[in-house]
Amino acid sequence: MSEIKLFRPQRLTDNPDGGGLATATEIVDGEVNNLFDDISRIDRVNGELSLRKVFPIAATENTELFSDLHVIVQSPPLDPRVSSVIFRTNTGWGDEREDAKEYVERYLDPSVITRMIPYDRQLQGQRTVLVYQRPELSLPEIGEVYALVNETVGTSEYFRVQDIDHEVQTFTDADGDYQARVITLTISQALTREFLGSQPNRYFTAESGRSQVRKTIASDAARYRGVVRLAHDASAGDLGVKVESVYAQLVPAAASEVAVTDTPPPGVTGLVASSHQTLTFTAHSQRIWRLPTAIEPGSLRTTVSLVAFDDGLGSLRNGSPTGPITGAIDYARGLVELGGVPGTVAMTYRPAAVVSKAAQSHQIPVTLGNRGYVYVATLVPLPAPGSTSVSFRALGRWYTLQDDGTGALRADSGVGVGTVNFQTGTVSVSLGAMPDVGSSVVIAWGTRSEYEIRTGDLQIETPAVRLQLGAGNCEPGTLTVQWEAGGVTRSASADAGGQISGDASGRVVHATGEVLLRPLVLPDSNTLFACDYEAGISTTEVFTPSASGGSVVVTASGAPIRPGSVRLAFAAFAENSDGLPGSVQVELTDNGAGALLDETGQVVAGASVVYASGIVTFPATYMRTMQQLTRAEFGGILPDRVGVDASGRFILKQYRWLVPSTPVNGAALAGFINGTAVSLSFKLDSVADEVVAEEHEPGPLRIDLTPRVRNAIVPGGVYFTLAGRDYFARQGTLYYGVDLANGAGTPAGTIDYSTGEVAITSYVGGVAPGLTLRALLTEVSPLPVYMVNGRTPGSPLRPGTFQIRANRVLDGQMVMATADQNGNISTADMRGTVDSVTGVFAIAFGAYVLDSSLSPEERAANWYSPDNVDADGYIWRPREVIPGTVAINCVVQVALPMDPDIIKVNPVRLPMDGRVPVIRAGDTLVIHEPLPHPLPAGLAGGQVVNLPRGGLASIAVYDAAGRGVPLNIFQHQDLEAGQLTLASPLNLDGFQQPLVVIHTVEDMALCLDAQLNGEVTLGQPLTHGYSAGAGLVSSALILGDAQARYERLFAQNTWTGEWSNERIGTPPTGGAQFNDALWPIEVVNAHAITERWRLQFTSPTAFNVIGEQLGVISTGNTSQNVAPINPATGEPYFVIPAAGFGAGWANGNNLRFNTVAAGGPFWVARTVLSGPATNLDDRIRLQTRWDKD
Repeated sequence: MSEIKLFRPQRLTDNPDGGGLATATEIVDGEVNNLFDDISRIDRVNGELSLRKVFPIAATENTELFSDLHVIVQSPPLDPRVSSVIFRTNTGWGDEREDAKEYVERYLDPSVITRMIPYDRQLQGQRTVLVYQRPELSLPEIGEVYALVNETVGTSEYFRVQDIDHEVQTFTDADGDYQARVITLTISQALTREFLGSQPNRYFTAESGRSQVRKTIASDAARYRGVVRLAHDASAGDLGVKVESVYAQLVPAAASEVAVTDTPPPGVTGLVASSHQTLTFTAHSQRIWRLPTAIEPGSLRTTVSLVAFDDGLGSLRNGSPTGPITGAIDYARGLVELGGVPGTVAMTYRPAAVVSKAAQSHQIPVTLGNRGYVYVATLVPLPAPGSTSVSFRALGRWYTLQDDGTGALRADSGVGVGTVNFQTGTVSVSLGAMPDVGSSVVIAWGTRSEYEIRTGDLQIETPAVRLQLGAGNCEPGTLTVQWEAGGVTRSASADAGGQISGDASGRVVHATGEVLLRPLVLPDSNTLFACDYEAGISTTEVFTPSASGGSVVVTASGAPIRPGSVRLAFAAFAENSDGLPGSVQVELTDNGAGALLDETGQVVAGASVVYASGIVTFPATYMRTMQQLTRAEFGGILPDRVGVDASGRFILKQYRWLVPSTPVNGAALAGFINGTAVSLSFKLDSVADEVVAEEHEPGPLRIDLTPRVRNAIVPGGVYFTLAGRDYFARQGTLYYGVDLANGAGTPAGTIDYSTGEVAITSYVGGVAPGLTLRALLTEVSPLPVYMVNGRTPGSPLRPGTFQIRANRVLDGQMVMATADQNGNISTADMRGTVDSVTGVFAIAFGAYVLDSSLSPEERAANWYSPDNVDADGYIWRPREVIPGTVAINCVVQVALPMDPDIIKVNPVRLPMDGRVPVIRAGDTLVIHEPLPHPLPAGLAGGQVVNLPRGGLASIAVYDAAGRGVPLNIFQHQDLEAGQLTLASPLNLDGFQQPLVVIHTVEDMALCLDAQLNGEVTLGQPLTHGYSAGAGLVSSALILGDAQARYERLFAQNTWTGEWSNERIGTPPTGGAQFNDALWPIEVVNAHAITERWRLQFTSPTAFNVIGEQLGVISTGNTSQNVAPINPATGEPYFVIPAAGFGAGWANGNNLRFNTVAAGGPFWVARTVLSGPATNLDDRIRLQTRWDKD
């Protein structure tokens, strides 16, 4: 018989108190329902999870050592819809099913706070969670688990995202409109309690004391062991095996599908400095500061009563950037919180703006050849601080490292670390786990090369008042304007050329009556502008002429025409250095002397007006500012033209090409295209003019912050001073007078970010219009993308459902493609691949074309390199797309965990498909192949049985009814030779013949690596061969040495109520102690349990015997041996010799010690998936293993 036996617990049920203490009832090998109940019809329909506790104990009447006791699942159930894993809770000898349930549920733990904010109340019983976030942030993933927490009241609940619905909504507060993305998350289980959320706010912050959403991270607290089958044959000498899966089913789950539509690839956010200068603000006795702009990390410092420095990581440090922390900084919100309330503080920082946009992207495919912990890439264009993220997949779960703005890539503990060099673009990461083969390391980043600080632009002029004369035209030399400034009447007049002088400068366009007045002293806010001028009826004609000899000619009808009344408008077209088209609007007016002037008032060479005949001539080409792209070489990836991998997907090959790196404003020749509409406005000389007198409301002061360039202003990137008043902008509204306590300001106008024009409605009148630009960040142009790398918001995908669309930069046309069943995309507009298992995609925009089909102009393009022509004469021709137009659709396959009321475990924190890894790096593995060998009927004593193979590790014998037969039926076992000799006499009473011998060969090895595809790397070579299907790999649950013992004996003066393995307080004041050197406590393998004990003295000689789990079980005194009975075995748990007690014991003293059993409990999980049974009589085989002399 086995010296280590399996014993039942008190209760073999799935009730919360199932399990408990060990009993003396042995689990009989092969006995029907010896551990689990039958699988019911309801279990077969709904799925089921049963948890049972087992005690392997060395049943010997001594303290013999059984070294390194461990347990394996020796063979899986026969029914493929039934699986089994084993685990330990480590919560004590008497743990119950409720403890096992909590262990199972703790697969994920809460992690960092997300940027999703719960929207208002989330009610008990809801099957949805409503959140809001910034519009540019990526959506949560379907199947992802989050924790809804309110740390103020101490409540939390986990939820799994089952479906997503989202829309961008506009909200309004005292500062104007702002947008937020409102997301409805359908969850797998109804909320069990109410959570208070926050109302949306433009700062996207949770209200104090309200709920937040945290990410979750896989916890190593729950480790499972199981058995899996070999997928391929393995030979002696191999250092690895391939198994069907490294996972086993822990909870049942059902399949479903969710459509994901119109989802952009994840965007990025970052901080970009908006000025080369600093801003300074001063306040007294203020702890929380809300500055008017974002803060460049590392730039802030305080002076006067508090001298502190910004460390660039969000902390304000006293005295130096490395000193003690004295405050916190939220750079994006411009929020500074000081640790105390000092006196007067001056705060100086460099302003910045938060930029958010579609990401640049790259991926490194993970193969057997490059799989490791460290990955390096050089990014082009260069990444902006705070914008880089690196994602990788390990054992089926995605992890992300994020740049903190200082160049450090950070994540939760154990996920990994890395660095970003903003000058070279080099990214280096050291991952906390090796990524799965077949997945990719995905890198996304934003750039700052598109942005330009224009605070030193000399073309920016002083504020202007814009007036539109009511008659729609003005006779040259007749306009005069009067207004009040500083209580003084001011006046200005225009000459025949339209130039304004006097108390203002500016210009009037005679043909249209547009007046741009730049007062030398700012007008009073309540003044009216009185305009006197002469005007008559104007005529407008439209022509579609053609150029000839570099000029274009149109002729006005009814000539002669009035000098100074001509206006010409048309579109000219240009190409930048990449051949991308653009258009510019050209507007010319005459100067009354036969010349035409451009928008700046400069004479246009080659342009003229003949007033007598009405002939207007203008040149066909013009130099205009246009956005150009500089490029840099980048070693990226490209889906191969013909090569595919084993799954049929295009191979991603390395490819070097010139990619957009920096947009700049450059001169380009814009030309007139024949047939373009030309609008000609003029006044016939015969028209009679009338004197007009009219008054105009002043309207706002207008400043063009981006003259002569097409840059867009970055929201949050403006701060300027006009006439001594400081202005800043938020969400399209201009403010002045920031309140540093709450960040509010007084509305003072509007800003058009696309045109760069500010309209100021509140200003200081009667003073000179001094203008100082303190911060001005503009975007030259979004960088087009040639390729998109990323992952879908959830996986796996239903094959053939991935779809992507985008608009080309060249012509704005939308291109669209759908992946085939293999995950490949191959159209005239794009080529790419998507992995349906991981959701990782790589899509390149363009096509492979024959090099011989290209024109000389195409070969001269910057994308062309003869080095990129392949052996068949093909080359990749990119067609870049507008980044903000990329969107994907797909169908995500999701697993729906069963109702927790049915399976009696809440599966929300478990993996979505209910599977957990049972083969992991660091596990002890048993590679084995058990095969049956039937013995002939009518066995006789002394008979020799030859098994079909030798070199065996173990045998087991079962009778015809499946009951285990003790191995003492053999008088000799030669496992090396595979020969068994039956005992004589042979007693097989109670067993049904024929018998079956299960003979097993095996190897044990340390698991060095386990990959998602089933590749397992071993620490030592195999010594046997194993066949697919019959060969098994089991991970061992190591219980440790099995030997009863006692430990940690000490005396304590008083009991504090805390069970500690170290003395709390002092020894007994009377000097009492137990002498175990001469009188050790006696324990026996068969009867000891793992428990913490204390003898609590009730007098100098009497005491109670108390166990941490068992409570008071006996009494005793110092004159007799103490031997409390273990009711499971009928023998003492331990024996304390009376001679070991000395004198000096007193009431309240305690003698503390622990006993350790010769074995320990573990739990067996049996999982049933929904579906019909394939085996009515099934079994799970466990094996306890050890070494001893």
